Amino acid sequence: MDRRRSLVLGTVAAVVAVVAALGAAVAVAAIRGDDAPKRTVDANLHFTPADQDPQPLVAGDPKGDPAPSTKYQKLEGGLASLADYKGTPVVLNLFGSWCVPCRKEMPDLQQLHEELGTKVAFVGLAVRDSDPDARAFVQKFGVTYDIGRDPSGKIATELDVINMPSTFLIGADGRIKSAKAGAVTAAELRKLIEGNLTSP
Repeated sequence: MDRRRSLVLGTVAAVVAVVAALGAAVAVAAIRGDDAPKRTVDANLHFTPADQDPQPLVAGDPKGDPAPSTKYQKLEGGLASLADYKGTPVVLNLFGSWCVPCRKEMPDLQQLHEELGTKVAFVGLAVRDSDPDARAFVQKFGVTYDIGRDPSGKIATELDVINMPSTFLIGADGRIKSAKAGAVTAAELRKLIEGNLTSP
């Protein structure tokens, strides 16, 4: 009987001690309240050019590879393929109406197309775009060169494209001579064309 009483008293004492400890902790927290310094993290991330993603154009080097011969739907109707341009150098531009850098470069592409005339064929492929969106985009920028659609991204995949927009220079022999990731200016593209497709 004495042993049971001692056990009960010991348990009660332990419970009282725990409750007292909790009460003391709550009281201390209440006293410190707003006076306790608030911890904040103040950090700024800075990337040097060496730290940034180099944004490669494709999974490998496409130079020398044959251009895809997959057929695509032309905006003006009918089917076409890059093989149709064999014998003429081609500037192939993959773009999307949803792509902000594509909007930036489109006037430069149109400018060079007008400047070079039939010397170099320009072909634009709207990647993963609906017909109405592609038409509205082309109309907005007054594009007059050949435009097709790659709604599933099949041709972009064949070219292992990573970035949009992407521009490929294709020789008269139907093989890729050069590729450029991201938006291109008229001056940059002119230099690429002169170095890969035509004589200055």
